[in-house]
Amino acid sequence: MKKSPIFILMFFAVLGLVAGATTTPAADSMTGTWKVVVDYSSGKGTPTFVLQQDGEKITGTYQGALGESKITGKIQGSDFELSFNSNGIDMTYKGKVEGNKISGSADLGVIGKGPFSGEKQ
Repeated sequence: MKKSPIFILMFFAVLGLVAGATTTPAADSMTGTWKVVVDYSSGKGTPTFVLQQDGEKITGTYQGALGESKITGKIQGSDFELSFNSNGIDMTYKGKVEGNKISGSADLGVIGKGPFSGEKQ
């Protein structure tokens, strides 16, 4: 039985689509240690976040000028939000992850607000 050239072309086209689907990169992961710089209204901070991502859920720890605190958060696509309370101050970091870099805005309660950026170690 002879195969038509159209059948052969369609076969390789479908094979190419399947191969492309299996090599699509996964979404950027928040799991890891992040060194962050945040510029807020009354100064600059350099906290470290140690994060674990499980699906859309993020957990971990904050280590910075105000000590150590547990972090909870979420990620949808490349957008994330991290929240924690340190020494009675509620703090929230909202931003985007792109590869090994994060950036966005931080709300540090009574301390102030400002942009942040960070890199995975």
